[in-house]
Amino acid sequence: IDEPHNGRWICDSAQKHHPELPKPVFSKGYPILVVDALGHELRFSSIEEIEHFLEVITQKNMPSSLKLASQRRMSTELNSHWLSRLPAKLKSWNNRQKYIPHIQDGLDAFKECYKS
Repeated sequence: IDEPHNGRWICDSAQKHHPELPKPVFSKGYPILVVDALGHELRFSSIEEIEHFLEVITQKNMPSSLKLASQRRMSTELNSHWLSRLPAKLKSWNNRQKYIPHIQDGLDAFKECYKS
């Protein structure tokens, strides 16, 4: 794992990632889950990424992006966590209830890709 540089991790040359990067599905390549959430395209590349997104987004009172960044020992600079870049339209509880089921269904389908 690379060492932090000025408080940021440089992943260009990282040999190990946590969580691990997904492995390709034999003869199909790397699956990517793309969900249309109220006109905004959300892209996910791993089961862990989807699970973390759902863990955050399904809370009626979501934590702040600063709190999430500090919990993961990330930089707390503006926009350092994905939640700070999520469009405001997708953050209201009423709107989240509309697209969360689609992401949960996508998670199930994504897990099917990796079943051995």
